[in-house]
Parts: sequence; C-alpha cells; structure tokens
Amino acid sequence: MSVNVDADNGEVRATRTVRRSGNSTVVVIPPEMLGAVGFDLGDDVDLVAGLESGEIVLRPAEKQPTDES
Repeated sequence: MSVNVDADNGEVRATRTVRRSGNSTVVVIPPEMLGAVGFDLGDDVDLVAGLESGEIVLRPAEKQPTDES
C-alpha cells in the first residue's frame, strides 16, 4: 500500500481499510505519515469528528494542567 507525499499541498496521503480488532475499530497509520507530523508510538492523541464534514482529525492531545503549584 503506497504513501503519497504531495509537497505542493503540504499533505501526505494514504488509503487504508477500517478493520475490527476485538471489540475495537482500527485504522493502520503508515509510519511515514506519523513521522511527517511528528507523532511517535506512545503519544496521546485527540480524535475530533466533524459531523458536517464527515472527517475525523487526529491531533496531538492537549496537555492537562498539573497540580504542581
């Protein structure tokens, strides 16, 4: 399965299949795509679904404030 880099539009594109894994649904993200945006294994991410656009966006998780004062 190929990964296409579109430098002119600042995008990395790949097509993957939504699959079931146990009781979860998974989509495999190619390592080239993760590396392009700076994600690494173990990173926390936020998923945001656009109800009107039909898109799901993956973003770095917002850091929770700590109680260290």
